[in-house]
Amino acid sequence: MHLFISEYITGGGLAHDLLPESLKQEGLMMLNALVRDCQQIKNCEITLTLDSRIDYDFDDVKVIAINAGMDYTQVIQQHAQENDKTWIIAPESGGVLADMIALMQQLGVSIINCDAETVRICADKLQCDKHLSDFGVPTIDALTQNQLDAYHQTVVIKLRDGVGCEGMKKCSSGKGAIDYINGSEIPSDAWYVQPYIQGKHKSLSLICLNGAAKVLSYNTQMMSFKNTIELISCIVNDQNITSEIEILANNIARALPGLKAYVGVDLIETENARYVVDVNPRLTSSYVGLNQCLIDNPAHIIMQSCETDTLPQAIYHSNNKAEVKIVC
Repeated sequence: MHLFISEYITGGGLAHDLLPESLKQEGLMMLNALVRDCQQIKNCEITLTLDSRIDYDFDDVKVIAINAGMDYTQVIQQHAQENDKTWIIAPESGGVLADMIALMQQLGVSIINCDAETVRICADKLQCDKHLSDFGVPTIDALTQNQLDAYHQTVVIKLRDGVGCEGMKKCSSGKGAIDYINGSEIPSDAWYVQPYIQGKHKSLSLICLNGAAKVLSYNTQMMSFKNTIELISCIVNDQNITSEIEILANNIARALPGLKAYVGVDLIETENARYVVDVNPRLTSSYVGLNQCLIDNPAHIIMQSCETDTLPQAIYHSNNKAEVKIVC
């Protein structure tokens, strides 16, 4: 099997722009973990793209160097058609991931990704929250303008079209949020505001298919709440997967049946509830630790599921935990 992988940040998607060091390191971390796992699959030959400014050696991998004089999309299109399967890792913001997947779907190539329409729903955090809520999945309601004027408790400001914690900030009141948004260069309708929920930050690593899901791991997120809200690290597989977690995972997949392959879900857990705060329709940093925490190869599980159009009957976990540190 010939597998083509492209991680947008490190793979040439920013060849015409500055390459932020933190994004580069996080992208390389995910890419390296995926390549490592795929190399353990029998007869899997890997081709990947790499920004020509990045000095990084991959053993036994065909590397396509991309520079500013090349068209990233054309390179992706060419190699996706030349290989048996394609796995795209890209931010959902700005329509980047959805547009790339839509192109792959138009070409009729076999991809290990969610469908484009679902990615577009997930990319708009406010729309995604409303969509999940309509299906009975617990989310945090956004505050209206009138509510903000009279809201005197802590709130969280978020970009509707953002990746992970991008643009997230705590404010001490609704008025503080309004002042922050009005002082921003970003249009006010690009933001939304939610009540701050005091709880534990968790995440799920899922494998999804046809409106169903299996939980690969249940994780703890370590957050920073200084000037902005940032993810510092993730401890993979440090939580027991209960029947309630399995039900929640399947309710999310049922609400978004176009979720496919690996999906990350961010949660806030209180004594009385679990709130879904983000659905990431792509590989996330938690994937990096999965190899240490599962009995079976996570990449093989995901690829086999896509190949057979069937979820595994069970996911077998080890007793290991793995901390994945995020470069800020």
